[in-house]
This record gives sequence, structure tokens and C-alpha cells, in this order.
Amino acid sequence: MNPDREKSFIWEENTLNDNIRLWNMASISLFDIRHDLISPHNALTNYRMPTSAFIYTSGKDAKITLGNTPYHMQHYGVFHSGKGSHLSIEPTKDWLEYYIIFYRAGEPTFHKREFETLLKFTNPFCQQFGFTPQNPLFFAYELQKIYEHWKLSDSLNLFYSKSAFYQLVYQVYEEIHKGHIQVFEPDIIAIAQDYLDKHYREPISIQEMCRLLDISYSHFHRTFKQKNHKSPQEYLITARLNAAKDFLQNSNAKLHEISAYCGFPDESNFYRLFVKNVGMAPGVFREKSQLGMRDNAIATKTPFLYNEQSSVSLSKPKEEGAFPMFKLLKNKAVLASAMSLVLMLSACAPAANTNNSESTPSSSVSSQASEIASEAPDSSETRTISTIKGDVEVPANPQRVIATYGMGDVIALGITPVATYDAAGSAYAEKVASLPVWNEFESEEIMSYEPDLILVISDKEYDEASKIAPTVFVPFTELSMDERIAFLGEILNKEDEAKKLLADFNEKITSSKKQLEEKGILSKTFSIFESSSNGSIWVFGDKWGRGGDLVYSHLGLSAPKVIEDEIIAADQYRELSMEVVGDYAGDYIIFSGELGDLETNPVWNSIPAVEAGHIIPIDFTLFYDIDIYSSNVQLDYLMDALMKIG
Repeated sequence: MNPDREKSFIWEENTLNDNIRLWNMASISLFDIRHDLISPHNALTNYRMPTSAFIYTSGKDAKITLGNTPYHMQHYGVFHSGKGSHLSIEPTKDWLEYYIIFYRAGEPTFHKREFETLLKFTNPFCQQFGFTPQNPLFFAYELQKIYEHWKLSDSLNLFYSKSAFYQLVYQVYEEIHKGHIQVFEPDIIAIAQDYLDKHYREPISIQEMCRLLDISYSHFHRTFKQKNHKSPQEYLITARLNAAKDFLQNSNAKLHEISAYCGFPDESNFYRLFVKNVGMAPGVFREKSQLGMRDNAIATKTPFLYNEQSSVSLSKPKEEGAFPMFKLLKNKAVLASAMSLVLMLSACAPAANTNNSESTPSSSVSSQASEIASEAPDSSETRTISTIKGDVEVPANPQRVIATYGMGDVIALGITPVATYDAAGSAYAEKVASLPVWNEFESEEIMSYEPDLILVISDKEYDEASKIAPTVFVPFTELSMDERIAFLGEILNKEDEAKKLLADFNEKITSSKKQLEEKGILSKTFSIFESSSNGSIWVFGDKWGRGGDLVYSHLGLSAPKVIEDEIIAADQYRELSMEVVGDYAGDYIIFSGELGDLETNPVWNSIPAVEAGHIIPIDFTLFYDIDIYSSNVQLDYLMDALMKIG
């Protein structure tokens, strides 16, 4: 935020004088006075103010939200906002006391033209601001007296309340005029947190959010994590997972429907993150949940203080109605407008503690830039690589690599990327555990890692990444493992390592096949099955992980003819009815997912492979990838299981 811009609003001498002149001329009437003592469990939330109002708060720690702008208050606070503003007072640690004085400012009997002219330049009755008062005891004492007289409701006591209100306004402007107050700055982290809570379903760029909030990424990331004990990306993932758990508990929606609705890039990403954070597969979570099905599985949990006519109930401010505070923001243009509005609404507040370097975005940006510059590789030598997209000039020895897929290949070649996609449950999860994680491929976020080489597998990613750093398109699914590793070895200047890696893996495959032959398994047929959360069975071919690439392509094991003809040679996967599942079952079944009701299903149990105990359960996340690092780990697991089964 720009402190100079803030100071130029109501804190200039001329504007302050105009505000006071308007107060002198206006016809003021008190509308209502509220007093309450609240805890974190019964906070005032999203109350739409029927008139302009002054608010006084006293407590240890609280989040005060006016309009769309949250402020962090400690001990005492004086706030003001106009009619229609949404007000939330949320204690975070202990009890908090507040007073609200609602008032209306009407046109004066005389000097109407001057009054209307001044209102064109400044309007103190709708301005939004907040500060820590120099004399909090005055506000506490005066407000208590005003409230006590107001409750008596007779003419004399109501007149006292109105006359005392002017004294209160005078004290506010006197403290502003002296300029020794600590003005509340908008809580940028709370703004971001609130946005993530409400828009987790949408593609969100943390970098774009930082730019719109005028804060450096490094400072934002550090401050966000200090406050929430999670990075922004982790917070976003948690919000999505919480929504997904609600769906799993309270609906019959399929996993791919839930993952898409809750903002996950794809079902596999959802599956991995769920297992990593919840400790079980989504299907298991659904089965173990004891909650019954409910109508309105996804509903707002925040009480809004509106009645059916969308007007404030003054007599029952905490009991009736609901009306959403924010409309969903659908794109970055609207996000930009929203963030700009937040900053504009807070423009009346001069920055406190301007000497604090932590709060200065420019210093954080400079620091971040220095850190990045110090980590950048010194070598300027390059090589030219021939790709299906044409010749690409890449660093001779890449130091800061990002791979949008096939991370295991890069790691196996001795390269540790600078950042990673989520690799929870994968064979190489521990290898990248200390790396920063991006949630989706966003240009701004990828750029923040200062890569000197980017490896992608899709045209869309190629177009975006090419604008950031040298980018190589790797046709992952169209290349054999030998072709792919050789190509990556050339790109990364690891050709010798690539040759050895392939030689070792092929030798391991040869040894494994020999063991299978000795056991009489090499000539048997294999099927790749997976169960979904609704109990359906799917069969897979040799291209979609789950062990298919390893079993059929590398070990050369056979599939039943129907799988060869209808699955491997066609769409690679298919849902099977229970009536025909036996036709697709080989001598051995590699099975991912939960058996669930299948364990007691007579049709399933009549399948020869099931009767013989030739079921090899696998973890979908471990067997999803087909890179060489993952294939090595999967091969060890599979061989161990087959040797035990016999």
C-alpha cells in the first residue's frame, strides 16, 4: 500500500476543516445505540449497518471488518463507516466489548447550497476509518453514559445522548487533528485469507493476488505462514479438501465430480492430496463417515443478519435471515477491481509504523530480488536441442529446472528441481519434500522460482512457459522409456547418467523376468483393475499408470485377449459390470482402490484369480507415475508381492 496516497484523503488540513464544517451544518439525529459483550463463539458477523455509525471496541485481540476491509485491533479501537457497510466484530482470543452509535445526517435548514457543494468534495458521514485512540478511557466512560441515558428513552435523556454524541465526535476529530493516533491499516493477510475461503473453487494465482495487494511474494508468503501456520498454497488446498469432505459425507457425487467442483486440477491430484492430508483414500473416508445424507450438502455456515426483505432487523440483529456478503469473483479482472476497491476503501488510513521495513513492499521485493540473483547460475553457455517444436537453446548445465510432469525421470538423472508439483504418495515424495510446491501451473508463480529450464508435456504449458525461460516439450506418452530418458539426458547434459540409468533398469527387468519364469508366472495373464468409491470396477491398459506400463511394456507380461483387443488397443480403460468382470480377469489381478463390498460378493469371489488369492493390492498414488524412478520402486514392490504369492 502507498502511505502517501492514504494521507492525502481525509487527513489533510483543508479536508479536515471541510469535514468539521459539514458536521456543524448537518441535521444530526441518533437512530440507535448498541452495547454488547461478545466472545469468539458469538461474534457479530456480516451485520449490514442501517445508517452511518461510530464503533468503539475494547478487548485483547480482534478482527474488525468494515465493508470488505478487515483490520486487526488490539486493546482499543474507534471506527466509522457509512450506511450499508457490512460490519463484523470477531474476537480472536477472549471477550470483547463494543458500542455502536447509529446516526443520520440530514440537510440543514439553512446553508443548503454550501452543504451540498462541500459534500461533492468530502463526505464525513460515509467515510471509513479506524484508529487506536490516545484517550480510550474517555470513549469508554462517555459511551457508557450515553448508552445508559439512551435506554431510559424519555425526552430529556435522549436529548442528553444527542448532546453527548457531539462531544464524542469532537474527541474523534481532535485526536485525528493532533495526528498522534495509530491508524489501523487494512489486514492484507486477512483480505487474502477471506478471498481464498470464498473462491477456493476457482483457479487462483497467488502471484497475481500479491501484485494486486501491492505486496512482495516473499513477504506475503512469510507473513501468511506466520499467521496461519500454513503457506497460502497449503491453506488453499485445505479449503478445497474441507469442501470435498463435506461432499463425501453428504452426497453421492462421484470423485471426479467432487474434485472438479472443489477446484482440483484433476482426480489424481485430488486423490493424492486427500490421502496425504486426511490419511485415507476419499472412498474410505466416505464409507467411514457416520453422517447421514442431508439436503443442501454445501450451504453457508456463516449467519448473516438479514431478514427476507434484505433489511436489518434492529430488534433481533443476531437471529434472522441470510444474505451473502460477497458476490463470486469470476476472473482476474474482477479480482483486480475487488482488490482495488478494498484499497480505496482503506485510503483514509495513514500507515502506522512506517519505519518498519517488514511492511514496506519495495524493500521486500529488493531483498527477494537479491536472493534470487545470488542463487542464479553464473554460466552463460548454452546448447541447442532439436525438439518436435523446433530447435531450442538451453543452458549448457541447467541449475534451476522445473518439470511439470515426470519428476522422477529428472531426479533419477541427478537433478533436483527448484520447485515441484504436489508429489504426495509418489515414489519420489521424500526426494522433493523440502521443495516449494505449486498448486497449478501459473506463469506468475513459476516465474517466481527463476527457472533456467522448464520441461513440459502439453502445448498449453509450452506456450506459457516459453515466455518465462527456455522450454522443452517432452512428448511423454509418445516416447518409450529408453527414448525418453535418452532425450532428457541430452537436454540436461546428463547423457552418461542416462545410459547407465537405462542399463541398470533393463538389467533389473531381465533379472525380474528370470525370477518370474522360474516361478512359472511369466506365462500367466495379468489384469489391472481399480474400484471407485461407488463400488464400480474399472479395467486399465498399458498407458494409464496403475502398474500397466510396468507389467505389459517392461516385464512383457500378457493380458487376457479381451483386454488386448478392447482396452490396450483402444481407449485404455473401461467400466465393467459385475456380470462381465470375470471375462476380463487374468490369472493375476493388480488391484487399486478399496475392495469394500466385493469381499462378500459371490460373483467376485468366484473368479479363479480371486479364489487362488492372486490379488496384488497396490497404492494408486505409488503406481500412478511411469517415470523411471517410480518404475524402479514399483518393480521392487510388485516382485516382492509375486514372489510371496507364487
